[in-house]
Amino acid sequence: MLYLSFIINIFFFSIIFYLLCSKKYNILFAKNIFLKTQLDSYKQTIGNKKIKTSIFQKITLTLLFKYLNYPKHLCYIIKPETILKWYRNIIKKFWTYPFTKHSTGRPPITPETIQLILKFKHENHNWGCRRIHGELKKNDIFVAKSKIAEILIQHGLDPTDYGLTWSKFLKSHIKSLFAMDFKTVTSIFGKTFYVLFFIFHSNRKIIHFNITQHPTKKWIEQQLRNFIFDFDKKIYLIHDNDQLFKYINFKMFNIEDVSIAFQTPNMNAIAERFIGSFDHEALDNFVILTLNQLYNITNEYVYYYNNFRPHQGMGNVTIPDLENVKELKIFHKSQKGEILKQKFLGGLINHYYYKKSA
Repeated sequence: MLYLSFIINIFFFSIIFYLLCSKKYNILFAKNIFLKTQLDSYKQTIGNKKIKTSIFQKITLTLLFKYLNYPKHLCYIIKPETILKWYRNIIKKFWTYPFTKHSTGRPPITPETIQLILKFKHENHNWGCRRIHGELKKNDIFVAKSKIAEILIQHGLDPTDYGLTWSKFLKSHIKSLFAMDFKTVTSIFGKTFYVLFFIFHSNRKIIHFNITQHPTKKWIEQQLRNFIFDFDKKIYLIHDNDQLFKYINFKMFNIEDVSIAFQTPNMNAIAERFIGSFDHEALDNFVILTLNQLYNITNEYVYYYNNFRPHQGMGNVTIPDLENVKELKIFHKSQKGEILKQKFLGGLINHYYYKKSA
């Protein structure tokens, strides 16, 4: 192919040199060849719907079209656009370097190096492409930072060196991670009640709740004491930037408080999801009159929520089933007997279960 390209290029320049060096009738001669070449291509394809031209006819028409300064009035069989397209392709092929199969370049990354990069990332969540690049360089393995980032992205990993992300923090501390939030409820008489609740991230269980009309600092501190009564180890507690939490000393309760960013409720998604369920399944169906009424509704709903409600975020199982099943395997119960119903909130929510045999 390389020799053929060389011969064709010599042929190009030979025609151009001949046309330019002709002293007499060069324009007339060029027009004659241009028309004759079109006629020859038409004669070769009589009976076909599409005119077929050979490579030499394309070269001849292209060079003459250029030499005659784009004579569109002489294009009787082949369109000028087609000839210009041939011309662009010839120029493109002429200036394209003929690469061979054995061209030199940067050697490919070995599978062992790729596995080593992924190992570094999985074992060190805070490392990005720059940190991994330095660790490889220390062991005489030279891979560009851009290539490391490309490998990490292909395997669904973050190539940045921004440290521990919010999702990684939640996953690594989920066994000791809790969240608290206020749910405000307005009665029909215009009074505002504040429902403070604490929820466990690991199993979505409501650990403690209470309701007040005046949430003071001392009242919140007392709820924290009631909340940590059964905990001996240090825990992490996520909360928003409410002014009620600003002056609370969480250290005295052996709590590491984690405040979310401003106007980002999705960082406290577990608590927000409970508030949404509480509104949709309970509060939206009642007219709140007094604090005692709200407390009874909340208490009954929390009992149902902790013991009988399937949670979609946990494989659609209840909290007791999740705690009794090892390694989150599916828990199968014996399906025997009659299905009974237990009413909550006056039949607004129902729990169905098999009747126990005597």
